Amino acid sequence: MSLDHDSRLALFAHCVVLTVNAVRLPWDRRPRAIATADRLAEAVSLDMNGHWPPPAQSYLERVTKARILEAVQGGVSYEADMKKFDMAEAAEQLLAPMDWLPA
Repeated sequence: MSLDHDSRLALFAHCVVLTVNAVRLPWDRRPRAIATADRLAEAVSLDMNGHWPPPAQSYLERVTKARILEAVQGGVSYEADMKKFDMAEAAEQLLAPMDWLPA
C-alpha cells in the first residue's frame, strides 16, 4: 500500500505478464485465452516487431523448411534446396529488415 503510483503500475504490469500466455501451439486449444491476449495487446498497442526479430538459432532452426519458405516468400527470392541450417541462417538475414513475425 505504501508504493508510489509508478511502482504500483510496475507491480501490476509484472503480475499481468505472469498470467498472460499468447503462445499458439498446434495442439493447444485455448481460443478464449488467445482472444484475451490479442485484446490486451491491442489495448496497449503492443508491436512485437520492435522487440523480437526471428532469430535462426531459437526459432527458424526449429520450424519446418516449408514454414521458413512461407516466411520469406513475400518479395524475396530464395533457394528451397538449401540445407535447413543454411536456410535458417539466410532467412534470419532476409527477415530482419522486414519486421516479420510468425502467426
